[in-house]
Amino acid sequence: MPPKRKTYDISGLPLFAKASALLKKNLPTANGHAPMTLNMGIFNDPIAEPVPKRINTGRDKNYENGNACITLGGDRNASRASGYAGQGHTESSAIDICVGRYAPNQSSTRNVDPNFKSDACRLYISQKADIDNYFGLASGKQGNLPARSGIGMKADNVRIIGREGIKLVTRTEPQNSRDGSSSFSGIELIACNDDSDIQSMVKGENLVEA
Repeated sequence: MPPKRKTYDISGLPLFAKASALLKKNLPTANGHAPMTLNMGIFNDPIAEPVPKRINTGRDKNYENGNACITLGGDRNASRASGYAGQGHTESSAIDICVGRYAPNQSSTRNVDPNFKSDACRLYISQKADIDNYFGLASGKQGNLPARSGIGMKADNVRIIGREGIKLVTRTEPQNSRDGSSSFSGIELIACNDDSDIQSMVKGENLVEA
């Protein structure tokens, strides 16, 4: 079970902003209730909350609201020197969609790099990346293939829903995005990010006939 957290937590705000938010929250009106016009988040109004500031690079273009951000830029999983864009590679553009930057310790006075471990939710799309290493994934049978286009998504819970079906398909073309030959890889299911004892799955009809 996750640790209990407050439903309203402004401890990470600067002192003046925190005092202002508390004053507005506790300011009474004639009927004894706090006024609804002070933007305290009720009915999805704007809310005062701590939001760590993203450390940007010169090629980043951000679209932000609250602690939700879409960044169009270069391949980067940590500091400005990280990723293939940090090394000055061409063909290394990326889209980083992040909600809940640096989730364990929200503070408006904190400047942070992208953190694929600590940020609450992420959908990452890169033209050239080491996607397995960025998300700290077990190697499995395929290994961690470097310098490939990649998409990774991460959150506490991920659901993929298809009204009529879901397909997991590999090697649709013999050529990959790097103008190389696509590898012959299967589909791996790795529980708990532990590949120490994974085994191949059987084909059901063949098992029945055996």
